[in-house]
Amino acid sequence: MADINGFIFLGDKIKLPEEMQEVQIIQNYFLKKANRQQVDMIKTDLSSTGNEDFYILNFESIGHETDNTVGITVGNISPNFEDWNYWIIEHNETQVRPNVKLALLLSTCNLFSLFEKISNTGRIKHKYAYHSFITENIGRNNVKEISHADITEIQEIYLLLEKFNKDEDRYTYINKALKDYWQLQSIPSDSPFYILGMFSILEALLVHRSKTVSIGHQITTKLSLLNNRFEHPINFSEIFGATKYKKVIEKLYEYRSDIAHGDFSDFNGDLQVLGDPDNVSKVIHRILKATLKQALKEPQLITDLKNC
Repeated sequence: MADINGFIFLGDKIKLPEEMQEVQIIQNYFLKKANRQQVDMIKTDLSSTGNEDFYILNFESIGHETDNTVGITVGNISPNFEDWNYWIIEHNETQVRPNVKLALLLSTCNLFSLFEKISNTGRIKHKYAYHSFITENIGRNNVKEISHADITEIQEIYLLLEKFNKDEDRYTYINKALKDYWQLQSIPSDSPFYILGMFSILEALLVHRSKTVSIGHQITTKLSLLNNRFEHPINFSEIFGATKYKKVIEKLYEYRSDIAHGDFSDFNGDLQVLGDPDNVSKVIHRILKATLKQALKEPQLITDLKNC
């Protein structure tokens, strides 16, 4: 049997720019549709997991739109291999470089490494967040359109991670934050503890213990400074309307305290300005990703900012 390259199987359906069939993410790592042999390997390994329906519904179906919602039914399943959407990142190394998967996750397009196949073996290594991802995504027909800018961003984040690793012992809290962000994927994203975990990572990056300055005040002032340095500053007024930035952060931290202390949260009352928990999760995730990427670009600045 000929040697078979290893690959990362993505949990996302992808659409590349029209002129591209595959794209090199970094040297020797290619984003592409899986070929028939690779799909057969994926499906063979799934025979013992009980998740065959997930793969058929998500990757072998043609969705249709109804009332702005994409739905899938058994009748949408396509028998044509050309219609299937099993996407992988193929490589020729003995194992995947960890920074490749982390760069995919930190990117704006947020590509999820569902599991990986090890080169030249029949073993499939399942990621620890596998079952949470399947539970959250079964029956969805979301397609992620990957632009040239997305590809460039993934490449840039990968290079920043490689550079950071050379000095990671100097920046212990940034290193911890990156590892915690990776581990965060084992928590279902619709859980309030996922939101609490994101707050925790943000605090690891920016907050120091103080008897005189509150966590909320530190986050408010430091995020305001950082937002002016982000490559793509977050326009809070587009998200929260006329509500002032300071009030938004105050309410976000009120929600964080509710979760941490096991209290109820009232999105029809005190927290109405935030919208709902899903909106909060998206905003905090956006803030956290931007802060993590800034930490990779300017680790000394983030370290100094944490301590001031």
